[in-house]
Amino acid sequence: MTLMTIALAALLQASAPAAAIAADAPSQARRELEQSVLTATNAFFAARDSGRYAEAYRMFGSELASDVSEAEFRQTVGRMRSEWGAIRSRRNVAVTIYTTPPGAPEQATYALVDFTAQYEKLYFLCGHVTWARQDDGTWRIAHLMESAFPHAQSPGASAAEIVRARSIVRCRD
Repeated sequence: MTLMTIALAALLQASAPAAAIAADAPSQARRELEQSVLTATNAFFAARDSGRYAEAYRMFGSELASDVSEAEFRQTVGRMRSEWGAIRSRRNVAVTIYTTPPGAPEQATYALVDFTAQYEKLYFLCGHVTWARQDDGTWRIAHLMESAFPHAQSPGASAAEIVRARSIVRCRD
């Protein structure tokens, strides 16, 4: 079994639970942050999935944009689309809000959105997008990680193999 993982930037080390906005944050403010980052996430994937690459790329933060050019982004996404086939569905499964996690390039509020997707030629795709909230309240992508298990890499994979692969790449449901 072979898994394909695409990382567009170094993973932010956002694992420190103390950095997450805890229950002491007002629930209304937290819901508003979550809703705004989910709106940004949906807009990014809608643009990318429909071939509006320039629009999707404009959502990159400056650090990510300095690591990945728009041409590289277009080329990578174009290759993925041909290898993965048509998208069938995408679902956001979790949102975690952080305030300046360890390793973050700048002080900001960050949001990690875990997602899962179904494509024509994949057993599964899952990953996360990390967003940094800008001073004006908008979100910019700081990191994007996607892991896919293509049919071509393991024709006829069993349900157990697919579950194992999802576990290896830590897909969230």
